[in-house]
Amino acid sequence: MITPVISRSTAMTELYEAQKGLFPERETLTVEFKSDPKGGLKNDVVVDTAVGFANAEGGTLFIGLNDDGSVGGVKSPKWRNPELAVAYIASHSVPPITATAEIVRVSDALEVLAIHVPKATGIVATNDGKLMKRRIKADGTPETSPLFPQEFISRLAEIGRCDYSSMTLPNTTYDDFDANERQRLREFLRDNNGEKALMDLEDEDLDKALGLVRGSPEGLIPTIAGILILGKERRIRQLLPGAGAVFQHLAGTDVLANEEMPLPLLKGFQALLDRFNARNSETEITQGLARIAIPTFSEQAFREALVNAFCHRDYTILNRVSVRLSDDGLEITSPGGFVSGVSLENLLTVEPHPRNGLLADVLKRLGLAERTGRGIDRIFEGNLLYGRPSPDYSESNSDSVRVFFPKCDPNIPFFQLIIEYQKKLGSRISVQSLIVLSAVLFAKRLNFAGIAAATHIPELRLKRHVETLVEDGLLEARGNGRERDFILSPKFYKAQKRVIEHVRQAGIGAVKNEDLIMQLVQEQGNVTRSDVAALLGVNPQIAYRLLKKLVEDGALVREGAKRLSVYRLA
Repeated sequence: MITPVISRSTAMTELYEAQKGLFPERETLTVEFKSDPKGGLKNDVVVDTAVGFANAEGGTLFIGLNDDGSVGGVKSPKWRNPELAVAYIASHSVPPITATAEIVRVSDALEVLAIHVPKATGIVATNDGKLMKRRIKADGTPETSPLFPQEFISRLAEIGRCDYSSMTLPNTTYDDFDANERQRLREFLRDNNGEKALMDLEDEDLDKALGLVRGSPEGLIPTIAGILILGKERRIRQLLPGAGAVFQHLAGTDVLANEEMPLPLLKGFQALLDRFNARNSETEITQGLARIAIPTFSEQAFREALVNAFCHRDYTILNRVSVRLSDDGLEITSPGGFVSGVSLENLLTVEPHPRNGLLADVLKRLGLAERTGRGIDRIFEGNLLYGRPSPDYSESNSDSVRVFFPKCDPNIPFFQLIIEYQKKLGSRISVQSLIVLSAVLFAKRLNFAGIAAATHIPELRLKRHVETLVEDGLLEARGNGRERDFILSPKFYKAQKRVIEHVRQAGIGAVKNEDLIMQLVQEQGNVTRSDVAALLGVNPQIAYRLLKKLVEDGALVREGAKRLSVYRLA
């Protein structure tokens, strides 16, 4: 009997197929590959990586995978035993990391150990005092590097264990406040419908009520929030060199503006708002007897995004808040990544948790920020209301949060549809309903699973919004059960004289072309040969034959001669 010889290339192909889908394709912030060489993988490498994951977003260490993701297999006895590996990591970290581990079998000869490390609720070190953190390098690849002392406060604020804005700084006094800025604060209170009770307080009582100062044996000492809002510009630059903002206006490659905004925070906020409004053009439309101005960018969305940038930024980082206006759109960048528990997928559903709680509270009480803490809803609402795409947070990373508002024309019929609905409703449409309608608007047709994937709204909540929109006539459902497809209301298409497109979308999956033609006649009143050709995507001769058959069947009547014929319901 002859034993078949399997070539090396064939064996490698089979191995590749076997491991496909078992492991991530590359290393990321939460994924690390470590090969297990003949001499064995060093203990401290494993512990350092686990500590680095714990001090970042958590993650999984795969022992037995090479840097390129290929399988080398785990060889060391210690790392072939999940229980022993987990116990070793726990005994060599302070406080102990409660990791879990499992063996992933690729073939009879190859196994990989996957160690899953949770995100820590504090700061974790190795038992010999090393502090590590997982981060992304400038080239986009991940690394495990030291966590430096100046990053401790930032890390604790990120996970909600410390409010940096409520702390005090050495060598600060009440004299570091600027009386002119306190007057500006009172003007903000008045102009933005802030807490009325604050208006009647004397200066010291106002500062205490807002948490801008703390009492001490030496007298009143400013908090960091106090320095940011009332501090003299010179002292802010000395004490908080990362505070402030920059405004840029670009047209192609030309720099039309590149300005450093003044300090303190309220003064800089107003300066940014002035520059935004000066460049934010409007388009007027008529709605009934009223004329409505539609801005290029929503001021509501801009204000809330700017407040978020100042409230949630990391003030221990030297970078400043950046506002950039370009031909493509408007971009606001804030130093420091998302706070713990917030991600791109749950932005609209996660409970709000500011990095700088005191500062956020002050801005709410002044009337600048959304009092419910759901400013992100207002940001999305301001864009979606006009039929524009959702604000884009996709370029955010562990170092910064970046929101981009694309510059594009409003969808007037969509906006009018929403305005009419709100008048009928007697209140504003919910932001979740707007997100659902926007997803259908840009996809033209979606089933329930497609809407869920596009919106990230939890299923039970999404079902309620979709059913309400169908009942209220903003969405039209086609099909039965979970297989139903959804399109926008016929009103939306009729307002744009796009009845043909509506009938085509509504009729996708229908059995008979005649049904689509009859539906178009019912919605449009009459059809021509070219209407039917556009509807069905056929040539005019085929369209003529279909219309002729409907006339012969008595469903339609023909008016006019030859190519100018118009067909109506019989």
